[in-house]
Amino acid sequence: MTRAKKNIPPGQKSDFTGEKAEWLDSFKDTILGAGRDEIRAEYTDIANRFVLRYGYDLPFSDNVVGDPTLNPPVIPVAVTEEEKTRREEIRATLRTKLSNWYRTRYRNKKANGAALKQILGAMQGMAGNAQRPRRKAVLAMYWKLHYEERVKPAFDAMWANTKDSVPITMRVSMMQDYVRSCWEAESEEFKKGVEDQCSRVHEEAMKKWRAGRLGESFTAEEYNDALESMEDVVIPLADALAESVFSDTAEGAISKMWAQFDHLGFTATEASITRYGNAFFTTPEQVHLSRKGPVFAQGLIAISLGNPY
Repeated sequence: MTRAKKNIPPGQKSDFTGEKAEWLDSFKDTILGAGRDEIRAEYTDIANRFVLRYGYDLPFSDNVVGDPTLNPPVIPVAVTEEEKTRREEIRATLRTKLSNWYRTRYRNKKANGAALKQILGAMQGMAGNAQRPRRKAVLAMYWKLHYEERVKPAFDAMWANTKDSVPITMRVSMMQDYVRSCWEAESEEFKKGVEDQCSRVHEEAMKKWRAGRLGESFTAEEYNDALESMEDVVIPLADALAESVFSDTAEGAISKMWAQFDHLGFTATEASITRYGNAFFTTPEQVHLSRKGPVFAQGLIAISLGNPY
């Protein structure tokens, strides 16, 4: 069984587990709050703290028993060039391992593409914004309507006579060529009927598509029910969108990472969300949502009311 089927992340086993992992995890807020130019200095600082806490001689993959601060390591002054070089190499390797460890857990969040696609697809279907129907090609319509009766018997007979002399992989291409030749041999009147059928099918599909886009009219009670259940859709959607911009929660997208990696995009999206809230909800409704909703909604209300948060 592969690592993926066992739900094991790729790569080798982590060097930091147990007490060391708990200690490194205490710097999570510092790592998430650091900007692109600050994060390198943070990695270096944590590596130096790591050495002071665990010493130079503890292998990275080994763990400690109990509280290491009760028995701190003795780190004598490096008096030889060899010892200085050894310690520099250890710190460099440690810093690389620490940066990879933090990036894997906190800074490189993978988008949950399946969840995002499912949510957006459902919302698109509810909004009636499904993809515009395409007009089927005439030859494809001919194949769909008349292959069984007008083409298949003759082709099966031809294939029975030639299948022993040609590879089986040739059957599909031979079938396509034979259907095309049969279509070209049809009368102009027959072809005109198939073309008209294509147009009628496409027109019917377009009517349904346009009707779906217009949507239905709802009563005030139905709108109120939709408003009450809005969190069931908005919160998963906001979290899915947050994951798609390298953050694990909607709150993190607002307060932590997205704003630092893409300030212009974040500002534009923030303004768009604010305009949406002001356009579709009254101030009392916004306050109501903010009181019962997550920090994501509270931030929206604060912005829309002109209050920085």
